[in-house]
Amino acid sequence: MAINQKFAIPLILSLVGFLGALSLFNVTQALLIGMIILLVAFWSNEALPLGVVSLLPIVLFPLLDILDIKSVTANYS
Repeated sequence: MAINQKFAIPLILSLVGFLGALSLFNVTQALLIGMIILLVAFWSNEALPLGVVSLLPIVLFPLLDILDIKSVTANYS
């Protein structure tokens, strides 16, 4: 699989998951579902190494206002 497909497929799946979740959940919950789909897709198709994927929530969750950084990093210790 080409590099572009390894990144495009998770992004498309995440967007579809987010838009589908919007009909059932509020925006924050839909963002979380979209991020979970993105992280699982990145990990399962090996677009990014597992170590990188596992650290992405530290950056993405506060950036998207899902959780604050203190709450996210507490789960890493």
